Amino acid sequence: MKLVEANPRVPVSSIQATLAQQFEYQIQYKKGWRARDRALRSVYGDYDKSYNEFPALLMAITQFIPGTIVRYETKDALNREGQVMQGYPFFHRLFWAFKPCIEGFPFCKRMIQVDGTWLYGRYSHILLVVVAQDGESNVIPIAFAIVEGETGGAWNFFLTNLREHVVREDGV
Repeated sequence: MKLVEANPRVPVSSIQATLAQQFEYQIQYKKGWRARDRALRSVYGDYDKSYNEFPALLMAITQFIPGTIVRYETKDALNREGQVMQGYPFFHRLFWAFKPCIEGFPFCKRMIQVDGTWLYGRYSHILLVVVAQDGESNVIPIAFAIVEGETGGAWNFFLTNLREHVVREDGV
């Protein structure tokens, strides 16, 4: 637990070495991985619980930062037979842009830059970030999205929300 608190990215090999040194007992890699996973859950909370708290977090963001745009999509969960389980939606995509970023964009150069990075862990999604530059070449983030991958549907969701809420004029 102390190793994970000190460094959440502690390698399993370090856990194995520490246990071997302290208790003179060598554990298998798989047991070390499970121990690290349990410690992470204990210290930082459960992945599934965090995702279930997501709607409340989004509501708080829009309430306490007025003018912030948040759009998200969910999908229905499927059971093992492939049938839709009504009333069990799960996270699919998210777009957000903070009001100061939206208001600052008209004062930027008429060009945006989009970049994405894979999120690692239990849920593999892509974080997309749109930035612009002001007249002094300072980079300003203007919108963000978390999507399931670089699919046509994900890009359509992202770019449609970007055009509707942030980059409203032609020629950008």
